[in-house]
Amino acid sequence: MIQTGQILLYPYPYQNYAMFITMLLIALFAIVAYSLYKLITLKMNDRIKACFQQFLIISAMLMIALFVMNMITSLITIHQVNRQLGFSYATPDTPEGELFEIQKVTPGKTMDKAGLKRFDQVEMRAVNDLYRLIIENQGNEIVIPVKRNGELLNIRLVVPNLNVPLAKVSFIF
Repeated sequence: MIQTGQILLYPYPYQNYAMFITMLLIALFAIVAYSLYKLITLKMNDRIKACFQQFLIISAMLMIALFVMNMITSLITIHQVNRQLGFSYATPDTPEGELFEIQKVTPGKTMDKAGLKRFDQVEMRAVNDLYRLIIENQGNEIVIPVKRNGELLNIRLVVPNLNVPLAKVSFIF
C-alpha cells in the first residue's frame, strides 16, 4: 500500500491474473445457476417448463437492457459534466496503479479557473468517485487531490449548478 498525502493507492500486483480469476468465478456461478435451474425444472411438466424458460429469457433481456441503459446514461452524464466544467481525462496504466490523467482543460471554464492543468493526475480511487463528488456537491466547494510533476496538490473548486438530469437515473452516481 502506498500513501500519497491523504489518498491511499492500492497497487494491484495480480492484474495479470484478474481475467483468469474472473472467468473462473463466472464459470462457477454458471455451474451453480444451471444446477439450480435443473433442480427447479426437474418435476415440471413441459408446458410449465416452457413458460419458466420464457420468463428466464425475458428476465435476462431486461437485465441486459437495464445494464446498457445505465452505461449510456452514465456516459452521457460524464460527457455533460466534462463539457460544462471544461475538462477531459484518460486512464493510463502507471506503476502506482491505474490513475486518471487530465488530457484537456478548456481555457476560461470552471476547471481552468480552479487551477487544473493538462497532465495532472487525479489521485482518487476511481474516475466515478470524482464525478460522484462533483454531482453531489453542486454549489459547494470540493477539494480534488492531483499529482503534478511529482508534487501532490489540492485543487479547490466551487462546483457550479450543473445540468445533468440523467445522473438521477444512473446507478453509478
